Amino acid sequence: MVPNCSLLLLIGVACWNGVYSFPRKLEKRSAFMRWENPCFRSAPEPSSEPLPSMKISIADALRALSVKSTLQREAAIVLKSRYIPELGSRLTNSFLIQYLQTANMEGLNLVEESESVLSCNSNISTILLSDYRLLSTMAVFLEKVIEDEMYFEHGELYDVMETVQDKLYDLLCDLHTTIYTVVNGSIESHVGRDAMNEELRSLSEVRANRFYRDYTIINKNIQFLDHLSEKYQKLSTTQ
Repeated sequence: MVPNCSLLLLIGVACWNGVYSFPRKLEKRSAFMRWENPCFRSAPEPSSEPLPSMKISIADALRALSVKSTLQREAAIVLKSRYIPELGSRLTNSFLIQYLQTANMEGLNLVEESESVLSCNSNISTILLSDYRLLSTMAVFLEKVIEDEMYFEHGELYDVMETVQDKLYDLLCDLHTTIYTVVNGSIESHVGRDAMNEELRSLSEVRANRFYRDYTIINKNIQFLDHLSEKYQKLSTTQ
């Protein structure tokens, strides 16, 4: 059977017969979108109480965000190594691996969007709100990667992926808290799961295509968190 070749739009290389894999059980997803409340693992009880202001400088908060960004990036690098030789075998074509390092993906132009906001001389609240939206978008993509890992690969790399996701939510939690308690901002809207389009989601059932997609997502994660770590460090010196 010939696999879905829509991935060509993503990586621009020839399509070939893929290996199909099937889940042990039907996908079950919680309605809870954790990026809306990143400090909780499940939906929190509604509360009308505002978060109290924190006695911490913006500069210190930014330095803490830089550290958390670096920690998440390092976890993603470990996950990336499990896809390729020497530690992994999900991708073995050296040309393809090199190409995917810089491949684009619809919905994940995160570095470019972050730089665009920064170049407009936006205030720190606007910058952090934009980063919250972009990190939430990354959380949507990672959620899909982990779902497919569980349902198609029986959780082979789940422990490594969970660390990447947990560190992303550690960062999002700190960013959420900083927005509300340090810069006295508020998050008026959140991204939905449609941040990742159906074409990308539909690549799941063809094993090779799914690996290409997920490896690209991991690379995008590393690039964006590297950008954030450096950006927050530089911004901390101007506050």
